Amino acid sequence: MKKRILSLLLVLLMVVTLVPVAALAEDDVVAYEVTGGNIYFDKSTGTVTSCDPEVTEANIPSEIDGVAVTSIDGSAFYDCMSLADVYYTGSAEQWNAIKIGDLGNEALLNATIHYNYHEHVTELVGAKAATCTEDGYTGDEVCTICGETIKEGEVIPATGHHFKGNTCPDCGETRSTADTIRAWFQESFNNMKNFFDKIFGRN
Repeated sequence: MKKRILSLLLVLLMVVTLVPVAALAEDDVVAYEVTGGNIYFDKSTGTVTSCDPEVTEANIPSEIDGVAVTSIDGSAFYDCMSLADVYYTGSAEQWNAIKIGDLGNEALLNATIHYNYHEHVTELVGAKAATCTEDGYTGDEVCTICGETIKEGEVIPATGHHFKGNTCPDCGETRSTADTIRAWFQESFNNMKNFFDKIFGRN
């Protein structure tokens, strides 16, 4: 009888002690968002265990929640038929040190690995306002971390002079009275031509 009670107590003790361990194991697995879904990481072992099948780009950091990524389980990327690129925050040497399960990870092993990946932080470089005689530039968006040009700017055409009388108020350029009269006649002629073009339907 004592042996039976002792056996029951031992079984009960094992069940009680296993429940927190299982719960703890579940808590150790965290989801890390990437393009198309999540990858799942076991913090207790430093292992990427699986990922959602819709993942098309995997942004894998060198560590998740302060834990280094040291291995990737076999078949972790088994269902990712569209996986083409992996963006890794660490170096090529760090990536090569990660233990990757071969079986079922063909998509991962055949993907293009981009090392030293980071979220770009950009600033505007080379922006310049257009003047009366010189083109301006909207400026390039350049990453302050790696120096890569993320987006090239566009040319802003020169504004041309906006004379009032003999002087352009934008730049101070002056012209002779004869040029002012000539410009007035040219503008008047253009206005009249546009007027008659509209009346007679000429483009």
